[in-house]
Amino acid sequence: PEFRSRAWSLLLYFLRNALAVQRSRADVFLRAQSRKRVKGMIDVDKKLARILFIELVGTFGLVLFSSGLVCVNQLTTPAQSAATAALTQHQLGVFGIALGQGLILAALLALTAPVTGGYLNPAITLMQWVFGKVETPRAAGLMAVQFLGGLLAALCLYFTFDAGLLRSAHFGAPHIGRLAYPEPTQA
Repeated sequence: PEFRSRAWSLLLYFLRNALAVQRSRADVFLRAQSRKRVKGMIDVDKKLARILFIELVGTFGLVLFSSGLVCVNQLTTPAQSAATAALTQHQLGVFGIALGQGLILAALLALTAPVTGGYLNPAITLMQWVFGKVETPRAAGLMAVQFLGGLLAALCLYFTFDAGLLRSAHFGAPHIGRLAYPEPTQA
């Protein structure tokens, strides 16, 4: 009986020590995992900030250059002809504006798509969110910086071009038909 009790006590001693070692290993593992989790959150925040900055710059460039093309077309159009006249004068014309805007969009998508997904437009981001392709915090951030990028581009256009030119070019919004966008009458 004493041998049995001594054997049991040794067995219990080894089990306790083994469990203590396992507990300490588990504690070390859990602490390391929690540190990784916190570090991962910081990494995600850095990645999200980078994505938002790239999206801001991309949207800024898209709005600035696309609207700037329309303003340059209006600037180079003689006063007596319509801004949508044929390419007989030294102006961009509707074809030049469309080609320029398409090339700008293609270039900006090629630059931003590998990093951000290349949304560059709040409507696209909204639809991606509606269909569950983008999570809510990211979609909200993307739309916020896209609106901010467009606003900053509009501010740059405001300080780049004359106010009369911006009015006649509809602030860079492309307009094809004069019937759809009649000139304002002065009263």
